[in-house]
Amino acid sequence: MGFVDLHSHVLYGLDDGAPDQAAALAMLDGLAALGITEQCVTPHQKAAQYLPDWDRIEQTLAQLET
Repeated sequence: MGFVDLHSHVLYGLDDGAPDQAAALAMLDGLAALGITEQCVTPHQKAAQYLPDWDRIEQTLAQLET
């Protein structure tokens, strides 16, 4: 049985989380090593600071899933 991370900012370049794909993949590897098997990847939504559009969120997620 694994753990679920409900507050993960691995979607790179969207907020103050992972700055790029390499960092995001390193974060995912580290979380997997800790036993995290599922994640809810959620960028911050903060007007005037972070407000990524849905297409960019889906595109970034798809790039990490490949």
